[in-house]
Parts: sequence; C-alpha cells; structure tokens
Amino acid sequence: MKSYFADSIKVFIISAIIIITTNISAERKCISVFLSANLRPYWEVAYGIRDSLKEFEVKIIEPEYINDETESCPIKVAVGLKALKTVSSFKGIKVFSLILYPWMFKETENFQCGVYLEIPPDMYIEALKKEASWVRDVAILYSNSTLERYISDIKNKGEEMGLFIRKIKVNSLESLKKKLNNIWMECDALILIPDPIFSTEAVIKMIARSALKHKKVIVGYNRFFLDIGAAISIVTDYKLTGVETAKMVKDAIKGKCTWKTAVHKIEINKKLLEKISCHESE
Repeated sequence: MKSYFADSIKVFIISAIIIITTNISAERKCISVFLSANLRPYWEVAYGIRDSLKEFEVKIIEPEYINDETESCPIKVAVGLKALKTVSSFKGIKVFSLILYPWMFKETENFQCGVYLEIPPDMYIEALKKEASWVRDVAILYSNSTLERYISDIKNKGEEMGLFIRKIKVNSLESLKKKLNNIWMECDALILIPDPIFSTEAVIKMIARSALKHKKVIVGYNRFFLDIGAAISIVTDYKLTGVETAKMVKDAIKGKCTWKTAVHKIEINKKLLEKISCHESE
C-alpha cells in the first residue's frame, strides 16, 4: 500500500502530458516513450500506449536514458514532468502525458498536444451530488496560490449545483490543524486536490482521522484515500490513460490533436458513506 501511495502522490505532484508535430517518414514507424521515473503509474501509461499502437515499434525509454535524443524515434511521448522538460527541446512530433496543471509549464508550448492529469472540476461536484446527496456546505483546502483558478472552477461548478463552497488557504501544517476544527463545525465535506501541502502520507492520514472522528465526508484524488478514511475518491485509470495518449499520437501524426484529461473514475467506501449518512440523519 505504501509504495502505491508514494507512486500515486509523486505522479500527481510531478505529473505530465504533451504532443507536437513535424513531418515523419512513412518508412520508420517508431515511437519513443520517455518515462520521468520508475513508478508504476508511468509504466502503466507506457504499456497502454504500446498495446494500442501495435503497428508501431514502441521503445520505452527509462529515466536514466531520457537525456539521450540520438537514438530516439521521430515520434516522442513524454510521460511525467521530468520527461516533459527534457523532451521539450527534442525535434519531431511530440505528445505529453500525465502532466498535472499543464498550464503552469511553458514547455507545453513545444508539444502538439497531450493528456493532462488534472481532474475535471465538475467531477468532484458530481461525486458529492451522486454519492453524498445530503452534503450542502463544502470546504476546499489548498496552499498554492497558482491553483486559485482551478479552485474557483470547482467553486463555480458546485454553486451551480446548489452547494456552498468555501476556499480555505493554509500556509503551514500548523495552520492546517487549526483550520480543520472550524471546517468540521461549518462544513459537511472536504475536497482535497493535488497540492504540495498534502503530498505526504502523514498529513493525509491526519486529515482522514480528523474527518472520521467528526463523521465528515472527504473527497480525495487517488485510491489510497479510500484506504485511509476518505468516503469518496477520484481515481485515475493509468492504463486507459495510456490508450487515450496513443489515440493522440495518431491524431498528432495527422496534424490534428488537442489537450484532453486523463481517464478518471469515481470510487467510494460504501460502508463509510452509509455510516456518515446515518449520523447525518440522526
């Protein structure tokens, strides 16, 4: 469990997805897939690409070799942020995958298109409305000011659906602990988004224990959250995200591709939701 947590969190904190075009020789149908790190999610994306592009020779480039462009193929896929930054300067058709908040990185301008890891704002709201219909007042915790636009999108989507959304910025672990007590007094649920302050297992477990104590709903952003006390989580299907990236490669070759989100799905802890629901109805 611990290694899966580490892999998933690292992917969310250092993620990537992109594509850019150039003319390609019809004879050499070759694709290089550059991995940012030896983490399971990156490999699952690479396998999804490979299995979907059987008509191509797909070379998976491990992290220690990503700086070498000399043996790479005319078509390049950067999986993760480190690969994005490295492959950005390479020549050829370029597509990115698993980039979190790609609008933060100027390197994406050198790619034709890509698959980004960012969870669609309306998916958090959909999860709450579908799985926890009693929720009315929701908090979103964050520490990074560059996420203001994304959080505002979640807030706007929530308010369109009849939820009151509170944006709560925290600057340190101490301020987080202090604000949690107020959150539980005022809110029915807490949304956690990928943010540096939530990048450690200890912090996430602390928040989850506090939510369980107060019988409140947490919406997390990978399967680990369900294991440690979140009632709802948005989970990325990395293999299917690789399949979607492969489709983008084909579009990039034709000179027509756009950014799109990774493949996400809503998963729940049914027993915990039922327990919280019973408490709310008392």
